Amino acid sequence: MSWIIEDEFGNHCFPKRSFKDREDGWSFLYETFPVIYNEDGTQDDQEEELDSYYVVEEVMENNKLIKGLISKLKSADLDGETTQYILEKIGMDYQMYKQLNVKYNNMINRIDNIEEITKDITYVTAKIFEMKIFKGNVDENFDKVYKIANNFVSNPPENFEWGLGLDDEFIHDFVFKNIEL
Repeated sequence: MSWIIEDEFGNHCFPKRSFKDREDGWSFLYETFPVIYNEDGTQDDQEEELDSYYVVEEVMENNKLIKGLISKLKSADLDGETTQYILEKIGMDYQMYKQLNVKYNNMINRIDNIEEITKDITYVTAKIFEMKIFKGNVDENFDKVYKIANNFVSNPPENFEWGLGLDDEFIHDFVFKNIEL
């Protein structure tokens, strides 16, 4: 039995590698995405990256039994309740629940994160326009201001903490430091 690494969408990652067991696969992932130690003493465990991978048993495509079962299930045009019934009868319903719960919660968390970042960029963009730092109208300056706001959200200045509010002086200083964007 060999093991492979899949992402949260079931894609086979690192296709040239297979592993003798789950621990061997995770050792590879920890070597591939090691802890990053920053100069300021903090560290990045790369949890977000690692959370998107799973070490799973490789389903043998050459296995005639598995191929036959998949073919029959596909041709049966099963609905969700029937599929759930089958999973319950073979004792895999809870296992599937756990795997799908992790898979879809990770996707939902990433979507929430994207929405939050978009809100932050929009907020900073609006704040810059509100301050009338740039001459001209919104259309003339939008790309420049959006890049500056995106840079602000992606790489917040030192000592900045979200939730404390953005005062005009703080944004003004940041904009002029990033005007060449």
